Amino acid sequence: MTHNGNGNGAQDAPSTEQLYQQIAPERRFSAQPVKVRFPTGAEAFVRPVGLDVLVKSGRLPDFLTPMVMDGLNGKPTTMPTVDEVGQVKDLFALIDTIAELAFVLPRVVEVPANDTEITVDDIPLDDKYFLFELLGKPRRWLENFRPQPERDVRPVADEPGLPVEAAEPNAEVEASAEA
Repeated sequence: MTHNGNGNGAQDAPSTEQLYQQIAPERRFSAQPVKVRFPTGAEAFVRPVGLDVLVKSGRLPDFLTPMVMDGLNGKPTTMPTVDEVGQVKDLFALIDTIAELAFVLPRVVEVPANDTEITVDDIPLDDKYFLFELLGKPRRWLENFRPQPERDVRPVADEPGLPVEAAEPNAEVEASAEA
């Protein structure tokens, strides 16, 4: 870690890449994590959660079993209507389970012991919904949500031979108004 330069000795949080190096190599392979930017702007390494993994977790609510079985059998699926309080609680528990299974780094645990661990309640609901919508999608879908590097581009002049510094956003409009 590096010091943040504010003179008080506090340290910056490690970068996501530094944290990735802390994932055990065998877990990197089995988890196949992808760095994802969530709707809230947060970034984390996550893995796809397949329907098979969800079923094996033993935490699939009964009212969703027919939908999941259709999905596993290649049939079209639709989310059943949630019309009971118990089903709403089960649905939120399922969304939490998906987040727990998806997050590789930071790791989701009950009691965080260091800055590479969080609780499921630390994850904003919008980000959990995002993972829920990706349930059963292949890894390549996650790659669509990788953060892109900032581009170092400058405006380009419309006319050949005009230096970039001389090109101003309204230069063409002002020139035509003077004519």
